[in-house]
This record gives sequence, structure tokens and C-alpha cells, in this order.
Amino acid sequence: MTALALRIWLGGSLMVATSLWSQRPQDSPHSGAPSGGSATTAVEQSKPESPRRVPEGSAGQAAGPGPTRRPVYLYGRVVTSAGKPPPERVVVKMDCGNGSVPQGHTDSRGRFSFQPHSAPTLANLDAGADRFNVKGSANPLIMPNLSGGGWIGTSLRDCVLHVDLPGYRSERVLVKERATTGGHAVAPIILHRLDGGTGNTVSLTTASAPKAARNAYKKGLRKLRRKNPAFARSAASLETAVEAYPDFAVAWAALGEARLGLQDIPGARSAFERSMTADPSYLGPYEPLMDLAFNRKDWPGLGALCDRYLALAPSSPKARFLAAVASMRLGELSRAEDLARSMMERGEAPQWPWVYVLLGMAHEERAEYEEAAELYRKFIDLGREPGTVAKIVRKLDEWEVLGYI
Repeated sequence: MTALALRIWLGGSLMVATSLWSQRPQDSPHSGAPSGGSATTAVEQSKPESPRRVPEGSAGQAAGPGPTRRPVYLYGRVVTSAGKPPPERVVVKMDCGNGSVPQGHTDSRGRFSFQPHSAPTLANLDAGADRFNVKGSANPLIMPNLSGGGWIGTSLRDCVLHVDLPGYRSERVLVKERATTGGHAVAPIILHRLDGGTGNTVSLTTASAPKAARNAYKKGLRKLRRKNPAFARSAASLETAVEAYPDFAVAWAALGEARLGLQDIPGARSAFERSMTADPSYLGPYEPLMDLAFNRKDWPGLGALCDRYLALAPSSPKARFLAAVASMRLGELSRAEDLARSMMERGEAPQWPWVYVLLGMAHEERAEYEEAAELYRKFIDLGREPGTVAKIVRKLDEWEVLGYI
């Protein structure tokens, strides 16, 4: 009898399996844990009014001898559900199966264009993978970081575009084009305000900041939001801002982002924590702190952050999903199952399809193979991640042979 282990990528945001089931003799079959970030929103290719030209470059060029091809680039816009640009410039991220990779910022009107890449050119961490077991279980899970880069490959058909903006839920847009040449328009990425919470997308401390601190903050933010961010110069200006006004929550959060760009992880975490201390209701630092807690495998810390964020923004599917993962890692199977099931009840599972795997895993832990198989089939029916689906199908076939289903 064999045990089958699930290896996954969470990225997200979040996160796709790269290898699933490994063979171990003398055990019961078990699966792994969820990833996230897959999309179900089909994209209609609608061309924005004035796409920005992307210069010829190495990305997207044909390799080896032969005629030079134009680079591949995507363009579109980010809008709120009211049809307006987002309240600030945001980073557009792309997930092609190995985690969400930042691609570039929107402009002041919410427009974006970029040549797809897998290199972490923005504030993008890569802490590697982490193997862990559900407490008291033989069920191994491999959890890499939320924001690590991955190889995009030659096709964009399974790639998903989204943004992270505190206080908003981003629709996840599925790219349907193959990476041929030239530009491809994508449907608008729509942001929905998270309702029913007490968290703020702006900090009340900003109004009390002296003029010198505000000017230093604006200067640092401009350098951070450039197409090619000047992280070091941005950090210097933002440090001036927080020195002049230590309770400047938004400046601390921006400084954390700049330090991420410099790969100063401890400094970034410290800045985000100072932002949260200065204004506990400001949502800005919570998601990056959750990502950092995830990457360093601080499951109690991740769970606590998710709980605090959900108290401020109870509509956040990312926080609910990560809370479920943290609970699973801590052996709190019942709570993990409750959180995942609540995502299904809220209709969030189609955009976070690894919820089905998480629930299936909970049933599998109790040897409820029929129930687990039904949930795994829901994941299969979404038609995402063909390689992962093939391995799940093989798992279910083995269950049939063993008489479990």
C-alpha cells in the first residue's frame, strides 16, 4: 500500500503545485495541502484605448538563430467596481503556476503594460520551499513562499493577473493568449472594496504628519512607484519621513516595501510592524506581514495576523485561506476545515481552487475517501494546472484499485 504526498505552491495571492504524490511503502494514502491563486474568470480580450509601447528587449525574443521576433507584452488596466482607477498605483502580479511574480506598476489612470518575466524584479522574495507535516499526521505538505518567482515558459494561457491592495479584493484575470509575439490586451482587473470591517485603507496618522515628513514621504513614494523603482533612494527618503514623524504609518509601510526591494527582510518586517503599531486599523502592513510570516514558517504568527486582519476586513479571502493553512499546519484540522468550508459557502472557492484540496485532505485524514474524492474531482473539473490534475487523477485511480472509492 502506498502513501501519496502533495507538493504545492501557495502564492497568493498564491500558489500552485509542482509535484504531488511520492511513493512510501507500508502507509495509507494521503494527500497534501492547498495552494491558491488559480483563476476561473475567463478573460475577454478587450483592447485599452491607448496602450503604451513597450520597447524591444531581450524578454520574449526568439532564442538561437533565425529572424528576431517582437517581444511579447500584455496591457490593460486596473479599475474599481465603480469604474474608477485605484486610489493609488498598484503592482500588477502574474501567476503562471509557480507563485505570483510582480510585473510592474499601474500609472495614475490604472493602466499597465509589461513584458512578462519570471525574474523577481520588484519586491519579490524567494525563500525556497518548506516541507512540514500536519501535526500528528503522516501527511506531508511542502509549502514554498507566497511571492517567489517561477519559470513562465512559452505560453501564457494558464497565467493569472491580479493585484494586491489593502481593503480591496482583486478579481483574478485568466490570460487566454499563447505567448507568440506583439501585444495582447487583457480584460480589466476589477477591485472590489472589502465591506463589513473596521479597517482603513488610509491611515488617520497621516493628517498629523508635519510638512517636512509628508514631503519626504511623497518623494520616497515617487521613487518607489517608478517603472524601475529606486529602492535605495526611496528607502532613504522614507527613513527621513519616519524620523521626522515616528507615528507615520503609511511611511513605515512604504519603507517596508522599499526594504523588500533591497532584500532587507528583517528591516522590512520591522518597518511593517512599526506601521501596524502606529495605526492598528490601517490595513497596509498586514498582507506583507502575513506573507513574511508564511515564508519564515511562523505558523502561530501567521494565524494571529490572519485573525487580526479578518477582524478588520472579514471579507478577505486571502486572509481566510492563509488562516486555514496555518491551522492545518498547527494540527487544528477542524478549524482549517471550517475556514475552507466558509470559503465555499461564500463562493470564494472557484478563485481559490485549492480550497477543494484542503477540504479533501481533511476528509482523507479521517479516511473518508468518498468525500475526499468528490472534492478532488471539483478541483479537476476547474480544468486548471493539467500536470497537477493528471497526478490527482492517478491518485483517484489508485484509490479505486484499492477499493477505497
